[in-house]
Amino acid sequence: MKVVQTRVQGLIYRLDNLVLSLIGICLVSIAMVFFGKDIPQNYIKFYVTGLFIIPIGVTVWLAVFNSGKSKVEEYSFSVTEDAIVFRSLSGSDYMPISEYKDYVVKGWWPMTICIIGSESSIKFSQSVFSAKQINQIKNELDRLR
Repeated sequence: MKVVQTRVQGLIYRLDNLVLSLIGICLVSIAMVFFGKDIPQNYIKFYVTGLFIIPIGVTVWLAVFNSGKSKVEEYSFSVTEDAIVFRSLSGSDYMPISEYKDYVVKGWWPMTICIIGSESSIKFSQSVFSAKQINQIKNELDRLR
C-alpha cells in the first residue's frame, strides 16, 4: 500500500504551517510589546524571509515545476512486505515490519501520527495527507497489529 500527498493537500499542509507560524510570531510580538520591549528590525526581517518568502517560493516551485517524469514526491507513506516507510523532501523514515508495535494520534492541531516500534518510531503530521488517505494509513496499520 502506498499513499502520496496530493497537490491540493500539499497546499493545505503548507497553509496550516504558515498559520501556526503566524500565531507564534503574533504571540511573541504581543508579549514583547506588552513587556515594553521594542521589536528589533532583524527579528521582523528574519521571520518575513524565513516564514513567507522561502515557503512561498518552495510552494510555487512545487506547483509549477514539479511535474512529469522527474516529479518529486513531497510526502508519501508506504507499507511493503518488509517495512513501513514515510518519505518527505527532507528524507525517509524507515521501520522494519518486525519492529512495528502500534500507533497513536497525539496533539490537537495539527495532530501527529506516531508509529511506535521496538527500536524506533515514525512521526508525521496528520495534515500531510487527506482524511481519506489518513483512514487508509490507519486501516493498514490496524491490519499489521
